[in-house]
Amino acid sequence: MKNNLILTALLLASCAVINTTPFEIDSYPKERNQELPANAVPWVQFPENVSLTAAENAVEISNAAGIFDCDYSWENRRLSLSPRTAWTPGSRYALKVAGQFSYADGRVFKVKHIIPFFIGAPDSPPVLKSQNPENETIIAPSDTLTLEFSKAMNTALFAQNITFSPDIEVTYSWNTGADTVLIAPQEEWTPLSRFTITLPNTLTDAKGIPLAEDYTITLRTYSDITAPAFTSAHPWSISTSQPLSSLTLNDINADSGIYLLFSEAMDWDTWDASWSIEPALTFSILPFSESAIALIPEARWIPEQQYTLSIDETLKDAEGNALAAVQDIAFTCPIPRQRVLSIAHSTADPLNDLSTAIPKAAVPLTLDTGPKNTHTFMLTFAQPITVTMLPKFVSTFSLTASFPSSISSPKLVLLSLTSNTTLELGYEGFTPAVQSTQVHHYYQLSQRAEEDDTVNSDGSYLTEDWDILYVIEAAP
Repeated sequence: MKNNLILTALLLASCAVINTTPFEIDSYPKERNQELPANAVPWVQFPENVSLTAAENAVEISNAAGIFDCDYSWENRRLSLSPRTAWTPGSRYALKVAGQFSYADGRVFKVKHIIPFFIGAPDSPPVLKSQNPENETIIAPSDTLTLEFSKAMNTALFAQNITFSPDIEVTYSWNTGADTVLIAPQEEWTPLSRFTITLPNTLTDAKGIPLAEDYTITLRTYSDITAPAFTSAHPWSISTSQPLSSLTLNDINADSGIYLLFSEAMDWDTWDASWSIEPALTFSILPFSESAIALIPEARWIPEQQYTLSIDETLKDAEGNALAAVQDIAFTCPIPRQRVLSIAHSTADPLNDLSTAIPKAAVPLTLDTGPKNTHTFMLTFAQPITVTMLPKFVSTFSLTASFPSSISSPKLVLLSLTSNTTLELGYEGFTPAVQSTQVHHYYQLSQRAEEDDTVNSDGSYLTEDWDILYVIEAAP
């Protein structure tokens, strides 16, 4: 509240000189509901000389019983009001200036200036000194209300007795002196509403003294015009149907979806047209709350794949405001790819034992099948293979005769999982090459990247086909 009351001149029709200079009255007390000491002497000060009689007739102090008798005294343009009897501690009074003043240049001022105040005492009641914003202010849905009291308040009793209409969930934040509280909506003030906040005199200060009077605060809210913002993204646990808020999307696993959080209630009907993910993956959509949504993948994450989730301004909040900014959320699936690390070769009567790097070698590798025309491949993989998945996993292998067309493909006769990452495949039926023909025999060992047949419980699977060409050289 302004310390001075600004009065506007009313010009008389007979004025020869028009003077529109603002006319200010100063007073003590300056603010409404100030607490004054027991020896206080209120005063009113005029900016120019006025009729003393008119001024004294216009100025008075009153209390609940009526006009409170005071002696008037002047010092220059200041009129002081000294009480004829002692102030009553803890009582409420009002300093009032109401009347009309004329000046020599023809100006006429109508004044109405009322300042209520209290005379303090150790047990005087607390009063509401100020509020921000003031009554009937139009506020944004996310704005807060600050109330300042003349004394430290009973904060627990405050939360129990203050009322809001319409009802709304709020939080209270008090300063260390417990005389100022910030009231904030847990979500937002309801748009396009008029809130009435009542502070009954059942509220007390820290000593149990009730408020001097009931207070009513009214605030209005306008429609939400704030653009919603993307807040955060986390993995979504499919098995528990809960977000994993302590993790990032770079921590997703085979049991994960995507959980997205926004700053306010969203219109989820606008979601489908607003988002995409690259590379493409099909999702089920689960609105988790007004401001959060879960995306449940209907296919497996591609191991070690980098994804980009994009959300554009097609997404709207519940009030129709578009998303504040386009979001491109990049993350990498940490599930490791399944891959062959090495292939060791042995036969029943081995002549060599070597390791072959994958991918395929630049030239065919020599294959020794021994006198029994058999060969065993010992393959070491990067990720575990289980006994349960073994039949499907082995079905992705093939060993085929490549050249000449007269030779047949060998048959798988040995299958053994020697460790959770090592697979032993034994074949028989190789056709030996003879020196007389000078024709080498070629065989190709391959594995198809069949997702369903190579996936393990961690979500790891083979993502690329591989093959190696072997040669049985013509024997001397």
